[in-house]
Amino acid sequence: MSYMNLSVEDFLAAINTANSTAFTAADVVIGTPQVVEGTWQGQVTTHNTALRLTAKAGGQYQGTKVLTFDRLKLNELTAAHIPGFRISAYNKDSVHDLIPMIAYWTGIHFTTDDLIDNPLTDNGDNTWTAILSAKPGSIGWIGNVSVIVKKGSAPINEMVQVTSLPGLNYPTPLDTDTYGQLYLYGYDFTSYFTQVQALAPGVINSTQADELVTMLKAVDISAGKALWTNTPGGTAWNLSGATVVSNGLNSVSLPTNPAYKYVLALQLDPAVLTPAGVMYLHYNDPFDPNAT
Repeated sequence: MSYMNLSVEDFLAAINTANSTAFTAADVVIGTPQVVEGTWQGQVTTHNTALRLTAKAGGQYQGTKVLTFDRLKLNELTAAHIPGFRISAYNKDSVHDLIPMIAYWTGIHFTTDDLIDNPLTDNGDNTWTAILSAKPGSIGWIGNVSVIVKKGSAPINEMVQVTSLPGLNYPTPLDTDTYGQLYLYGYDFTSYFTQVQALAPGVINSTQADELVTMLKAVDISAGKALWTNTPGGTAWNLSGATVVSNGLNSVSLPTNPAYKYVLALQLDPAVLTPAGVMYLHYNDPFDPNAT
């Protein structure tokens, strides 16, 4: 038997390899394995287990056969036999809870048919003692072993139950949206310092909208560069009806670029969907060689 495979699959694979057969679990009934020590079979074989294999009725095989083979000994599951052997688990109560973690850490694939579901013993130091005991009917394993389980390996899919988190869809949950708060984040309107600073809070007039269209077309290098307009009722790239919410010193309370001293918050008309929301025009003082 192999440490790394499921017992039934490994058992049938060994039979098929030795006999050039192609048995599957659908073809045969696998009997209950028996310890041969102390029986007449134990006198005529060096193996530790006997088992009867019977063909299922109506299949391509017929008859029955007793096979002898070696089940693996659980007490060989130690670092002395398997270098680096370890088990880590998180919030587990019994041996069956450990089966996925044993497979993860060691590559050994137990099933609930192999092991008795013994409770774990808390050692009080973030470790637990697990008694791995083979069920009498286990095809792959015999005996028992005591192993230490260390705390760790919390599966992220078990620990993270909430997958829709507030804020992570900011400023919009749709990848296709063009959102005002982000669109102008990296653009510098310092060259238009006088015009931008002169815009006071309130709804902008048509002349101011035209001036902003000129500024945006000059500074913008993205999708809207040639699309900005001052068109009443327009739903895209339109500054008509926009409102200056604030204009002045930048602040950590705003979702703005901290590289700039000043920011103008421009609320686009509610009918404008692209870009949507509030746009922030960032600017600094005109260059002064004596400023620090």
